[in-house]
Amino acid sequence: MQQLEQLIEDARNAVGICNSCRYCEGFCAVFPALEQRLDFTRGDLHYLANLCHNCSECYYACQYAPPHEFNVNLPVQLAAVRQTTYQTYAWPGVIARGFDQSGLLASLGFLLALVVLLETGGADRRPANARFEWPVLRHFPAWCTGHRFRAGRAVGCSRHGHGVSQFSTGCG
Repeated sequence: MQQLEQLIEDARNAVGICNSCRYCEGFCAVFPALEQRLDFTRGDLHYLANLCHNCSECYYACQYAPPHEFNVNLPVQLAAVRQTTYQTYAWPGVIARGFDQSGLLASLGFLLALVVLLETGGADRRPANARFEWPVLRHFPAWCTGHRFRAGRAVGCSRHGHGVSQFSTGCG
């Protein structure tokens, strides 16, 4: 809990600097929300951390970003608050450790879903030779061989080099 308090205090200082400068006012939803308060509670900082989507536009435009002595890096500070609050308030508490290894969990979930899909044949129980007879695929060979464009030429479409006016309704 000490780590969360330190992160919130750092974010509170950075948000105070950003609120006094307001150079990044139009970049994302965080900055119009900053204007609503002068003193930020813990709940306000949780809200601001969830508004930030880490585009980092404010960081690149900030005149107080490192190497300045204020060392304002708002996207990183809000991301740290957001990550810590996700871990603190996760229910059930067992899944809180999953936020540290989210890439690993996503990869394992994808592999598990892929194995289940390949082993069971998916939700489709038809024979293997009849699985890909969707209505869209019936028209695919005609589209990829250019029959659509030949039909356009037959009507006299000006896009295809025939001398019909561009206001003609013959283009497909």
